[in-house]
Amino acid sequence: MAKSNRVEGRQLFVENKPFRVRGICYSPTPINESVYFAPYGDYFTAEYSYIWMRDLPAIKAMGVNVVRTYGWQPANDRTAFIKALASHGLYLFATFYMGDEGESPVGSAHDRAALVKAFGKEVGK
Repeated sequence: MAKSNRVEGRQLFVENKPFRVRGICYSPTPINESVYFAPYGDYFTAEYSYIWMRDLPAIKAMGVNVVRTYGWQPANDRTAFIKALASHGLYLFATFYMGDEGESPVGSAHDRAALVKAFGKEVGK
């Protein structure tokens, strides 16, 4: 049987086995920085690797298997962070920021289609 990752109802499967999420929400904001200014909470780029490379072993030691991030900016390259997670046996639940209804209206089929397209572009990276 081929390996398969999927969702059935409310159950996640990873490699055809039920997957129980033991997660942590992670937002490593450096001292004297703010999520309200660039890089807007996206400290998951190589520039900030000194933080998450320090933290990932402790996160794994806590029994965590999934890291949920905040501040995910679509234009940033987080390849090093994603590879570091994998090297620690950790999965990622990344943010897809939609904002409020003024930032991301969903009142029409066109609005909803635009959000679906933006989501597809983001997760396809």
